[in-house]
Amino acid sequence: MTEERSRRAVLAGVGGSLVALTGCSALPGGDGSRSYDRERLGRVLDDTSLPDRAEFPFPVPQAQLQAHRDRIRTQIDAVPAKPSVPNEAIAREIRERRETLSERLKSIEEERPAYRRLATLRDIRGQAGELRGLSLAATDAIERRQITEQRDDLRDRLAAFRAAWDYRGDGPVDAVAANAELEALLDRAVHELEPWPLFPDSAVAVPERVGYIAGKLEAAAAVIDDAEQFRNRLANRSTGRYRSALMATATWLRRRTRDQAARFESVLAADTLPVDRDAVDSPADHLHNLAAETARNYTNDELLDRIGEGGYADAVRYAAQRRTALRALSTVSRQIGVGEGDAAPSVPSDPSLGEIANARERAIQAYRNATDSGVDPVATLTITPAYTELSQADLDVENGTDRGYALFAQYWYVEKYARATAEITGEVTHLLRSAAE
Repeated sequence: MTEERSRRAVLAGVGGSLVALTGCSALPGGDGSRSYDRERLGRVLDDTSLPDRAEFPFPVPQAQLQAHRDRIRTQIDAVPAKPSVPNEAIAREIRERRETLSERLKSIEEERPAYRRLATLRDIRGQAGELRGLSLAATDAIERRQITEQRDDLRDRLAAFRAAWDYRGDGPVDAVAANAELEALLDRAVHELEPWPLFPDSAVAVPERVGYIAGKLEAAAAVIDDAEQFRNRLANRSTGRYRSALMATATWLRRRTRDQAARFESVLAADTLPVDRDAVDSPADHLHNLAAETARNYTNDELLDRIGEGGYADAVRYAAQRRTALRALSTVSRQIGVGEGDAAPSVPSDPSLGEIANARERAIQAYRNATDSGVDPVATLTITPAYTELSQADLDVENGTDRGYALFAQYWYVEKYARATAEITGEVTHLLRSAAE
């Protein structure tokens, strides 16, 4: 369905109701709060689906998916369908978990696209490892030594990966997206390999803890398996090494964004909208707080830590998102009339259902505009917060929210963040290419 037809559909669907919903649809509540009719508010979703997340930087062949399936199946099959465990509660838990995992593995084919199926298989593999560890612990068939050896082997693989990792890519822009994914995987592996909780003195006394530990190690193995495949695939297709270019770009962005953030120091430090109390719980209030909170999530200190830890692709991503969030905050501040020399407020004070629906359509279109032009890898990394907010807003509608003002602010903000993404993408791309010369 075309976007224009979609817009007409939702407006036609509420046609006779719009008069009633405009102005008086938002009913006053305590402390100036407003609520909307849940059923009518649900119509803003019509049949316009959310765009897919931005493109994944690696191909995911069937062989890679099958390797996870085989490992999961091996671990499930190693657990007896009718375990002989003295503790009946544990025996029942093993049976139920085994059945649930078997059914989940059968339904995995329904997930699309392939990279989502891959992530789900990694999760299932960790759960299968936990089931296997629980079963072994319940029969006192696992020792601390085995866990320690497995963890040491995985740490050796992780160290070897880092030693051979040279941040390859088809160019500096391609290298950002690809290596940011690798860094995210390695961070997950490091987390799973933390030696906590400690292995108990008696495995059979606390089998759930042993199962949890075993599951973490299996999840780490799954992550490292994928990271190694992606790195090898990247090396085969790449022509350059870009570690230093990514480091330089992250540093340049940090300096630019630090100066940008200084102009919003008071706004980022405040918890509320710096306007008259009558604006509390208004669309402008929600919009400002959302923009400020998003920008607040990205700090100079955190960016310095990422650069210092050598996660240069992730540092570029983080810096680009920080710069975009601040740009969106600047736009929002102007539109609600906050700040130096700002124009008159342009955010509706009492949005109708139709205005909320239109805000959602504008948000979706802005998201597509930012990511569809060649699927720029920088844009796909930078726009993630907008996708998260857009998805959350739709989920709130599906769950029956009556907070129409908050929804309007979420959709409005997504549009502003997506538009800012399109602007920042050009800047980051230029910095990356300049650093690589």
